[in-house]
Amino acid sequence: MDEAPKTPAWEPAAIILAVLALIPKIYAPHWAVSDVLVSDVLMYAALAVMVIVLVRKVRRFQGLWNKDKKD
Repeated sequence: MDEAPKTPAWEPAAIILAVLALIPKIYAPHWAVSDVLVSDVLMYAALAVMVIVLVRKVRRFQGLWNKDKKD
């Protein structure tokens, strides 16, 4: 059986950064409205990157699954 493809280093880093992008929204005091736009942009950018990571991981998993069925 072939080895699973390696995960690029940017994917785990992107996941960590996406989680860190949630911190300002979770812990910001209610009176701090000036950072709302920045944290919203960060969250939407993180969401887009997470969708890309998800699609890549699903394709990688399907490639492994389909490779086993061909044998």
